[in-house]
Amino acid sequence: MRKFPLLLLALMLLMLSMPAQEPASAGIIPWDAWSDFWWNVQVEPIGDSTATVKPLGQYEFHFKFWNGGVVNGDSKVPLRYYLRITNISGEGWNAYVNPTFIYLGQGESYNATVYVTADVKPSYIANITCEIAMHVKMTDFIKYNNITFQVRSQPYRWLAVDIPTPVVDGKQERTYTVPINITNNGNYDDEYLISVPYAPSRWLYALSEQRVHLFPGESAQVNLTFHIPHERFYIQYENYLMKVKIQSANDPSSYVTRPIVVSLHGFHLTIGQLAAVASIMPSFVLLAALGASFYYLNNECRQIPKPWKEEELPEKNRREVKKLMREEWKSAIYFCKGEKERIKRLNYLFARKESRQRALERKILGEWKKAWVIPHQEWEKQCREIREEYEAYRRKILTMWRDANEKIKKANHNFGSSIPLIPRPEMPPLKLIPEPGKLPKPRIPKYEVDVKRMRIIEPDKLLLERILMPLKRGKSIAKMESDKIRRMGDARKEKIRLAFIALEKKMEAEIARATSKIMAEKTRHQRSRALSEQRRRAEEAKKRERQRIEEEKKRLRERMMEEERRKRERAAMGREELKAGKRRSKFK
Repeated sequence: MRKFPLLLLALMLLMLSMPAQEPASAGIIPWDAWSDFWWNVQVEPIGDSTATVKPLGQYEFHFKFWNGGVVNGDSKVPLRYYLRITNISGEGWNAYVNPTFIYLGQGESYNATVYVTADVKPSYIANITCEIAMHVKMTDFIKYNNITFQVRSQPYRWLAVDIPTPVVDGKQERTYTVPINITNNGNYDDEYLISVPYAPSRWLYALSEQRVHLFPGESAQVNLTFHIPHERFYIQYENYLMKVKIQSANDPSSYVTRPIVVSLHGFHLTIGQLAAVASIMPSFVLLAALGASFYYLNNECRQIPKPWKEEELPEKNRREVKKLMREEWKSAIYFCKGEKERIKRLNYLFARKESRQRALERKILGEWKKAWVIPHQEWEKQCREIREEYEAYRRKILTMWRDANEKIKKANHNFGSSIPLIPRPEMPPLKLIPEPGKLPKPRIPKYEVDVKRMRIIEPDKLLLERILMPLKRGKSIAKMESDKIRRMGDARKEKIRLAFIALEKKMEAEIARATSKIMAEKTRHQRSRALSEQRRRAEEAKKRERQRIEEEKKRLRERMMEEERRKRERAAMGREELKAGKRRSKFK
């Protein structure tokens, strides 16, 4: 309320400063214009108002809005703000504002956010307009303001390639055309290169266009024409592959490769091959005719001699006789054919009889082998295991014997002893279990051929039963025999084990006696070495004492000789002094 007089004063000064109006246009100032002085919406962006967005990307614009009129500060008039997006000038763009409604005081401001989202294929540029409507409470005033943001789609390349007929059912030496539809789904124009990086060898191909320039959303059709050469005379079913590559000229890393599959099957002849076949076909026909003629002439049934003797008859009677005898000649031909069929049938029966005879032999001999092979295999297995265990025990005993003798020899060499060597152990005899006997080889019945009835005579079934019955019983007997052999083998292995255990204990006792002798010799040798060492040390001590005494004597002699030398020197010096004194006394 203290500011109210100041507001009235400012209003009066404003009215005085306004220019005078013409009489014709004189009138009262509208209240809406006056209200803009009191209340108006101010908007300013926070940061950039333009942005670049990727397809399927999102961006946020921030802006600030407040009341820019003179009624602010401590005014108690509440304000309501409504925000909404009024316009999006572009396709593929979505936007919304947050918040959409808020209460603010006269002097308060608020930061709002516009969220923009791009679709898969947005337009290159779009303007997004946000409207802020301010409602003044207790009045009818609504003040508006707008803010516009601009978004651009980030440049992207999107190439779509469609081949309506990617699979071609082709024929050899034919020409085919395959359409290729190219669409630029990017957001700016681009140039594309069309090539065929892979094609079967010797295939000829051509493209209607090798370079295509397309604007965004534009499509073009390129035709691939190829010629299939002759591959083979016959192709059961085979697929051939061709690859088409569409690449952006501005961005080599943006390309699409599509396959085209060509299926070939069936027979095919080239013109030269057809001409060759046509030229040699008469020769084949002639050869076939000659073969048929030779077969007819070499057929035994066609070379049967006539069963009559032709007499020299008149022409009239000769024809009648030939007509009568022709039937007999035909019956001979039919008999020959029947005889050939009978011989062929007999050969088949004999071959069948031999095959069935071999099968019967395999069956009976197989049963016979099963009756004795199982115990024989068990016998071989037990004998092998007995030998292996015997050899293992034998190697162990011999190794113990050799090691013990090596130790004795080494002790005799080192200690100078004469310990006797352990004699070679006498191994227990190797006894294998007796080989089981074999069943007598059975008699095999024979198949026969009844030439008259043209059939195979099988052996008597009762005879077969009598032959196979003991063999089948022999299978169960073979299992019992196999168990018996296994038990015998286990018993034999146990005897060998006990025999070698006794031999091993004997060897261990002999080795223990030899070891005790070696230890005694070692102790004796160590004692003798200790005495020898003591004697050696005593001798060395005596020798060192003698050397010390000799050195003392030597030093004493040297000292005495030194004293004697000094005495002689002093005596000589005394004599010299006496002589010198005498000479001085003479001169005086």
